[in-house]
Amino acid sequence: MELLTQGAKQFPAEWRFPFYTGYIKYFSLGSPEEGGTALLRAARIPGSPAYFPLLASRMLAEGNQADTALAFLREMIMRETDPRRKTILEERIRRVIVERDLQSMEMAIAEYTSRVGVPPRSLADLVQSGMLARIPEDPYGGRYLLTPDGGVRSDRAPRERLKVLRKR
Repeated sequence: MELLTQGAKQFPAEWRFPFYTGYIKYFSLGSPEEGGTALLRAARIPGSPAYFPLLASRMLAEGNQADTALAFLREMIMRETDPRRKTILEERIRRVIVERDLQSMEMAIAEYTSRVGVPPRSLADLVQSGMLARIPEDPYGGRYLLTPDGGVRSDRAPRERLKVLRKR
C-alpha cells in the first residue's frame, strides 16, 4: 500500500495507482468503502477505463456509502457528452438509489424487530413506529415490498443487488 501511495503522489495523472489501491482495499482487505473511494479517484483521471464509475459506485453502495456514490455519479453525468454513456450512468444512479433505500429499510426492519419483538407486517408499520420518516419512492416507478423472509425489494427494479462478486 505504501508503494502505491508513493506512486500516486509521484505520478498523479496515472490511474493505475488508485485503481490497484482500490482493488487491494476491496478484495484483499475487505473494505468496500475504501476500495470504492480509491476507484472514485481513479475514475476521475483522464484515460481511465469507462467502467470505473460503475465499479466504484457498486463498491460504495455495498459499503453503505450510497450518497457518496450518487454525488460522484451526478458529477460524472454533468460532464458526460456521450449519450450512450450518459444513459448507463443514469441507470446506475437508479440502481444506487434502490440499494440505498433497501439498506435503509432493512436497518429499520431490524430495529423494529429488535424493539417490538416481531417483524413488521408492512412497511407502513416502520413509518408509524417512527423507524422510517417515509417509504421512499422507487426510482423505477414501482414500490417497495416486504418479502416473506423479512427483507424488502422493489417490484420493478432489477432483483440483483449492487454488490461486487467476490467471496467474503
